[in-house]
Amino acid sequence: MKGNKDLVYHYCGIEALVSIIRTSSIWLSDYRKMNDYAEEKWIKEKVNKKIREQLISIDKKVCDIWDRYYDQNTYGTNTFFVGCFSEECDDLTQWTRYADDGRGVAIGFSKDVLCKLNDGFGLAFDKIIYDEKVQEQFVNKITKQIMDRFDRQSVMHVAIEFFQDYTLQFLKYKNPGFYSENEWRVIHYSSPAYQDTAYYGEFEFLKPEFRVNKNRIISYIPLSFSEIKQDVIKEIHLGPSSKVSINDILNLLNAYGYYENVSFSHKEPIAIIKSESTYQSY
Repeated sequence: MKGNKDLVYHYCGIEALVSIIRTSSIWLSDYRKMNDYAEEKWIKEKVNKKIREQLISIDKKVCDIWDRYYDQNTYGTNTFFVGCFSEECDDLTQWTRYADDGRGVAIGFSKDVLCKLNDGFGLAFDKIIYDEKVQEQFVNKITKQIMDRFDRQSVMHVAIEFFQDYTLQFLKYKNPGFYSENEWRVIHYSSPAYQDTAYYGEFEFLKPEFRVNKNRIISYIPLSFSEIKQDVIKEIHLGPSSKVSINDILNLLNAYGYYENVSFSHKEPIAIIKSESTYQSY
């Protein structure tokens, strides 16, 4: 179900909800540890294929140099961190996949507030593109840019810079099989080893932390919105199998300052809404 057009929704379990409300922050995780194993590679390999076709037609040795360097992150521990949202506020697939099999919530974030992140270097908030025709246009555009650079720089030089120059853009394109998620993303380029707290407008990118999930160590950066928390979260949808009551959510929000100096109910300023899905988890 499409949500409020001015909001995007983050699906999560109840533990994550409490953490988000308590800390006024949301985690941006290393994109390499996400559920789509083709993250970034989906569109990058389409670009790579086009470039290889053109390089081979020129000189196979030149293509060999490209193959040797194009897939290397030469910037050490630097990588991209991603926070995921959806236009859908009550989507059964996302309830089961991301919100503890329907027991969790979908938190509605202000799109206008998150759009302020778009002005930063190595930082973006944007809608994911699934349309294959649009993807093909993008692939052709990037391929041309790369081929034009070979007139000014060595193949090795261009290949080495490929990761940093284009990965942020590649992360905005996904396999069309995920189209029903209608995803939006916050994307942030940083290092899990060296970043200190970084301020961007009214947002803070806190020091990287680590968690364990399914025997994997996953780095993440908390994106804090504590200074503007009353402007950021606008809705909370309870999953179809939620054991949490509307009153529980009201108490949680009140305890952590989301109703400071304002009157409140389950309808405003943050609407608390039960899912219309009849799904039941066991």
